[in-house]
Amino acid sequence: MDPAPPCNLNIHQYKGREYITLEVHAGLETPYYFVHDSSRTAFERIGNESVVANAETLRRLMLKGS
Repeated sequence: MDPAPPCNLNIHQYKGREYITLEVHAGLETPYYFVHDSSRTAFERIGNESVVANAETLRRLMLKGS
């Protein structure tokens, strides 16, 4: 992720087993990009899905983050 969003990573134990929770908080430096190889892709959450952000959404996120 670029920039890295604010998040909390916690380790828990339950019935002798360990598990983690990751909470990702809304940040002010939008848009956030997923970086893989030389590709940077921004996503937006729509319902329970993450979809690639279109040009209009990217403009809105850039204005929100500035």
